[in-house]
Amino acid sequence: MGILDDLNDDDHAAAADLRVAVIVPAAGLGQRFAAGQPSVVDGFMPPPSKIEMLLDSKPVFMHALSAFCGRADVVQVILAVAPDRLEDFNNRYGERLDDLGVTRVAGGTADRWQTVVKALAHVSDQATHIAVHDAARPLVSQTLIDRVFGAAAHFEAVVPGLPVADTLVHAGDPVDRPDADRADAILGLGHDTGPGGEGAQGARPVTGGLDRAGVFAVQTPQVFTAALLHRAYANAGQADDPAAAATDDASRVAALGVPVHLVPGDTALLKLTRPGDAEMLAALRHHQRAAAARDTAKQTFFDDDDD
Repeated sequence: MGILDDLNDDDHAAAADLRVAVIVPAAGLGQRFAAGQPSVVDGFMPPPSKIEMLLDSKPVFMHALSAFCGRADVVQVILAVAPDRLEDFNNRYGERLDDLGVTRVAGGTADRWQTVVKALAHVSDQATHIAVHDAARPLVSQTLIDRVFGAAAHFEAVVPGLPVADTLVHAGDPVDRPDADRADAILGLGHDTGPGGEGAQGARPVTGGLDRAGVFAVQTPQVFTAALLHRAYANAGQADDPAAAATDDASRVAALGVPVHLVPGDTALLKLTRPGDAEMLAALRHHQRAAAARDTAKQTFFDDDDD
């Protein structure tokens, strides 16, 4: 992937020529989130899916959707949910989604690519570009959308991303503690208890390090020319699918040999993946609201001072 660090002053004008259809896949099972989520919290059942968790009194997916609604360069917003949840989504959120002009469609039942393929079938012919954004990334800012859309006016495929700061390593399969009692291990007794035993279960040997120079963590929205994204998914699920192992849309496009360009992402664009992420998102949202209130107060002070 190429890296585009700075956009020139003409980008916002060029982006005005874009007519973007936004796909928000929301049909996933959220297995990593569900694995760490208790079945009952304080006597209440958790929401049916992670994207329906409330963030600042609004479902997570609604934050993700509403960021694109009402923009002059967005001609369509499509929410693709699990087929067996579509009626429930319409019952729960239909009125609000209608107000936002969001199209709801049935997504896939197993893999993400199925959901995107089904959503692509509903993309308007008016769209020059298609953006795909994770429903579980609620704090997408207008600044980031402007940046990605602005770059999409010049490149066929654009994604936001952040440089990886953590040390990266390869690791082998989980191993037992060298001092673990074999009988206890077989019976499951004391395998991970006792002094120094905490956390030993599932430990993996480090087999080598990775150079993180030039390594980025990719975010969404990812934006592509409409024709290119349709082509990238043309053989999805087929025996000759060149991107069968792809985990996102950019990987599918890259498998065609088309360059994907990277623009700076946003550290606040956290993805709700595990239960602990919910607390971090809530803290980030609180910080954003406080900052906005300070900016409003400051502006009011200066406006009054001018009088």
